[in-house]
Amino acid sequence: MNASREDILAVVRDAVAEINELRSAAEQIGSAEETVLLGESGGLDSLGVINLVSAIEERLAKRYGVAITIPAGGETTGQGDPWRNVGALTDFLWELVKSR
Repeated sequence: MNASREDILAVVRDAVAEINELRSAAEQIGSAEETVLLGESGGLDSLGVINLVSAIEERLAKRYGVAITIPAGGETTGQGDPWRNVGALTDFLWELVKSR
C-alpha cells in the first residue's frame, strides 16, 4: 500500500465535500487540517459522523483496496481522539492504512 499522508488527506477532503453536498450552506464544514469536527465548535452531529465515516471507508476501499473500520466520534485511540480535527483524523487513518 503506497498511499501517502497527502493521499489520505485527499480522501478525507473528498468525503467532507460529499457530505457537504447533503448540508445547507450554513451547515457545511471545512476541510482544512485544523477544522474541528466534533464538540461545541465542531460541525458534525451524529448523522454527519456516520456519513463521513461511510464516505471515507468507501473511498479507502475503492482507491486502495483497504477495508478498515473507523471508530465512531468520541472514541479514543492510543493516539488520542482522532475526531478532534481533520488533521488528527488524517493521521489516524494514515496509520491504519500503513498497518494493512
